[in-house]
Amino acid sequence: MVLTQNERNRRYREKHREASRLNAKKSLNAFIARHPNYFKEYNQKYYHKNKDKHFARNQARKIKIPDKQICQICNMALATQKHHPDYSKPLDVIFTCARCNMGEKFLYQETYGRPQINLK
Repeated sequence: MVLTQNERNRRYREKHREASRLNAKKSLNAFIARHPNYFKEYNQKYYHKNKDKHFARNQARKIKIPDKQICQICNMALATQKHHPDYSKPLDVIFTCARCNMGEKFLYQETYGRPQINLK
């Protein structure tokens, strides 16, 4: 039986999953030991740079997605996420499916000139 590359990769990941997880955890702990204040400083900078976003996100946590709410963009899938079109209006959210929410983020980036990842 000849295995495809995808099948070989899947089997390798299954066989070595635990070792990879432990190795990643060990690497992260070593980084934290070398740079004890890195994450604290990063989080503080991010918070001060994005106060509106942080406030809007906390306010949106109070809003529950209604049962059987349909996505307000595609009107097909069930809504599982909340999207803020404008962070200055923290309680103004639209209910979207995951696919449309990701699409909204890309649309926003294209509209407002945010840098795009070039995969060339």
